[in-house]
Order: sequence, then C-alpha cells, then structure tokens
Amino acid sequence: MRKLPSILLILIVASLSLATFFRPDIRPGYGVTETKWLSDYFEPLKGTNMDTLVYFMDSGNPGPTFLLMGGTHAMEIAGTVAATIFIENAIVEHCLLE
Repeated sequence: MRKLPSILLILIVASLSLATFFRPDIRPGYGVTETKWLSDYFEPLKGTNMDTLVYFMDSGNPGPTFLLMGGTHAMEIAGTVAATIFIENAIVEHCLLE
C-alpha cells in the first residue's frame, strides 16, 4: 500500500506532461485560407496548452459570416470530430441569400 501514492503521483505527472504536448493531427483542406493562434487574440494563452489554432475560410466575396466551434466541452468527442472533418473538407463558396 505504500507504493500506491507514488504510483498515483507518477501517473498524474505523466498524464499532465502528455497533455501539454498533445495536438490533434488536423490537416487543413483547400478551403482554409488562413490560420492564426488563439493567443493572437488573447495574449495570456501564449505558450500554454490551451492555445489553439484558429482556421479561417474565406470565399473572397462579401456575404454572411459564421463561427464553428468544436471541442468546447471536455470529453465530448463528437463536436471535435465534426469540426475537424469540416476544416479538412469544406470549401466556402459565395451564395446569395434571397
């Protein structure tokens, strides 16, 4: 039983160090026109594991704007997967709303 606290401490430190360096493999598709870091908008995030890439998709024409966020709640993989699929595959086109 004396080893249990030591083992738990090692597991906690190992998981925290892995979380610091983990970045999902997102491969932006042809529709992505620009990327920036979230810390470009909120400086305190720079250098932390909470900083993330922001992907821009611009048709080059004036028109509607939208925001897609995925992974805003911990342990909810569906939003993250949906946003990743969108970034990797969507191409923004200009359309007129009537």
